Amino acid sequence: MNNRLRIFLIAASIIIILLIACSFIRVKESRETKIATNLFNVLEELNSPGNWKKWQFHLSDDTEKTRSFKIISDSLSKSFSIQCSGHSFYVKKVSPVSFNVEETTGKETIHYNLTVLSTVLPDYTNILTTTRVNILAYLFLRHDNTRAFSTASDLKAFIENPMTYYGYSLTIEKTIDTVVVVKDIVTEAANWRPALSSIYSKLLIFINSNHLKVMQPKIVSFKPISKDSLEIRAGIPVNKVAGETSDIKFLKMPKGDMLVGEYVGPYNKRNSLSSAMEKYMSNHSLNEVAVPYEKFLNNEIPATDTSEVSIKMYYPILN
Repeated sequence: MNNRLRIFLIAASIIIILLIACSFIRVKESRETKIATNLFNVLEELNSPGNWKKWQFHLSDDTEKTRSFKIISDSLSKSFSIQCSGHSFYVKKVSPVSFNVEETTGKETIHYNLTVLSTVLPDYTNILTTTRVNILAYLFLRHDNTRAFSTASDLKAFIENPMTYYGYSLTIEKTIDTVVVVKDIVTEAANWRPALSSIYSKLLIFINSNHLKVMQPKIVSFKPISKDSLEIRAGIPVNKVAGETSDIKFLKMPKGDMLVGEYVGPYNKRNSLSSAMEKYMSNHSLNEVAVPYEKFLNNEIPATDTSEVSIKMYYPILN
């Protein structure tokens, strides 16, 4: 064996030994995930095993897994485990803002830590994910989508999507109902439907007599006065201002932003949308600057409280 071959074999052996040794060496890797919500909302999701089922991808992507869930919490609420078909999580609360996670898929188990960090801006929260990885993978392999870092990104996707987190499609849009002809009335709460119908009839007569153009479907807002009475403000968006009367006025909406929510379902259940919108405004530090209102997209008053409706709710906001 010549010297050159001997040197090559020795070098190759050294490299192989180093690679084998490196395969046993693990280094710490950390990444931050910025979520557009406050710290308390993030902690609420992480502390509840029932909430994990809503947003953790391996727990939420399969309805069959949902049916076979098993959740176990210790008596002191310091840890909990979530088990479903082929997947399990064991979560230990290290501190009020830190969680050790043991995630098992089949025979493979990974460990990582989630730490919730408050940022300078109260509307954002960072989750620091820390895990240990093989040094070779850390130095030479791309592993941006490894499972250890997917839990924080799954939570981010869930919270930042209004449909999944709040249960409704919520968007911030520019004001479109800039000129609205309106009429106010105080009536018995039980009599709101015929009262509202009467208002719309009078508004349409006014619109036709003043040669105005209807621009959007009918809108309405309700303000409770007492247990048995409420104030109704009904309106119809039009193209311009015309002569007012003693009880029919024009409302000019400022050109600003509106938080808009969409609802389809029984009319008497629509308050679930307004609750979701108020939570959204609180979470995003939005201030309500005018009375919210709802719009009947089919331009019809619901026949009964349980009638199926399609409406939009509008909250004028200071963004």
